[in-house]
Amino acid sequence: MRNVLLSLLSLLLVATPELSAQSITGQISGTLIDPTGAVVPGAKVQLVNDLTGQPREFTTEPNGAFIFTDLVPGDYTVRVSVKGFKSYQQKAINVSAQEKVALHDMKLEVGDSSSSI
Repeated sequence: MRNVLLSLLSLLLVATPELSAQSITGQISGTLIDPTGAVVPGAKVQLVNDLTGQPREFTTEPNGAFIFTDLVPGDYTVRVSVKGFKSYQQKAINVSAQEKVALHDMKLEVGDSSSSI
């Protein structure tokens, strides 16, 4: 019986590093562009978990890119607001474990930020 327990313990210790290397989170990324295709730096991007309502914010990089990491699996809404452009919203973006969702180029329309698309 003791040998069986030692074998099981050894097996568990060997399997543990492999299990800890796996991630259960995902990510969402994208790039904001204007109607001419130029990038939009400094825009406020908000990501909201549709189930919990918990928001996260990111300001786009000089290349117009944003990325949200360590997201628990579920559905999310992305909202963008920047002066001189209409507000942008994309709902029901599903993220699974270990999934990298790329929204690619998100085209903003010129207009008042109180307007939305």
